[in-house]
Amino acid sequence: MEIVKPYKVFSYVSENGNSHTVEIVCLVRLTDDSAKIQLSEDHSAYQWISEKDVQNYLITHETQDSILRGFKAVPPEMVNR
Repeated sequence: MEIVKPYKVFSYVSENGNSHTVEIVCLVRLTDDSAKIQLSEDHSAYQWISEKDVQNYLITHETQDSILRGFKAVPPEMVNR
């Protein structure tokens, strides 16, 4: 995977107040076969979705906003590759 550009930064404090997390969301380009994607132990699955499908998932507003901003961040030369 190659980072194309970061497009969103946000932060939050955990519910118990013990940690403050800063997330940087990036547009990336896969440099290898997508079948080789490996998830960390923090995740159980991934899904490729279209922009119109985002509303069909039970996700937080922040996650939905991050995904929708990602679609807008894609430069024209990366569309339909």
